Amino acid sequence: MSLPRRSSSSSGADGLPPPLPLLVPTPRTSEPLDGTGNDTWLFSPPALRRPSGRTSSIAAFFQQATLPPLQKSYPMPETKDGRRRQYRVPFVLFACFAVFAILAGVLVFGSRDSDSASEKTATNITVAPVAPTTATPAPTAMLEAVEITEEANASGMGDGTNVPWKFHRYYFVNNCTEPLHIYQKPVNMTRWGFCDLAVGTYGCAGNETGASYHTPAASLDQATLFEVAVVGSTVSYDISVIPPGCGHEMSLAGCKARSGKIGFNLPMRVTPLQSTCPTLTCLEDGCVDAYHYPDEPNKTRVCMEPTATFQVTFCPSP
Repeated sequence: MSLPRRSSSSSGADGLPPPLPLLVPTPRTSEPLDGTGNDTWLFSPPALRRPSGRTSSIAAFFQQATLPPLQKSYPMPETKDGRRRQYRVPFVLFACFAVFAILAGVLVFGSRDSDSASEKTATNITVAPVAPTTATPAPTAMLEAVEITEEANASGMGDGTNVPWKFHRYYFVNNCTEPLHIYQKPVNMTRWGFCDLAVGTYGCAGNETGASYHTPAASLDQATLFEVAVVGSTVSYDISVIPPGCGHEMSLAGCKARSGKIGFNLPMRVTPLQSTCPTLTCLEDGCVDAYHYPDEPNKTRVCMEPTATFQVTFCPSP
């Protein structure tokens, strides 16, 4: 059994709820406040397009009057405080920059003024001359009692064995039959110096690292050589008969064949005085105590006695 269909035109008295109203935007008839058209539409509580047929026209009028239509939001104008804040930030930055520039200028120009003032003050200062100090001379009696110094005793007759040497490490004795012309070349000098030594005398004392030998002229370099190295209280010494121009030969014969020269001219003896260091003697060419070639081992002697003085005798007795 089918139920009778209800007519769509049945009234609200049949117990059915009224249909939902349609939401439609209702624009305002007034002109927008923003001339650019950037307005935003907001939905307020919905408005009815028209009153329902189930209500009277009077009820619909009052219903539309109580519900506000679709409203349009307008951009709010900026306040005076906001505009002031926009202009205030650049002004503050400019003021800070101006203050910084003023301070920098004061510092720079102030330092220049102080420097110029100090220079002017310095130029006005006069330096008082300092009187030279003069040592008081010693009494005459004290000067007469002064011992003979080493410098005054650095040369003389004999062999100088009993001389109280203090400042010199070595000296030379001439026992030959002719005067000697001794050339000396310290390592801190660029040229050779020379010292004349008469027969039967001693002298030409020194205390520097270098080499010494006798030759009648500086161009004649074929000579018996005395070499010494002084470092504090340590002295290294040797005798050399290496021919000039030997190069890197490993024997005396090889050096002579290479250079065509010899390295011996006068016999020599080196005697350490007041010392236990060994004595070196070279009476002929090729002697055992002398260097024959540059790299020959065990030819340098070392003496570590601070009171030792080396007596170098030319033409010693056998």
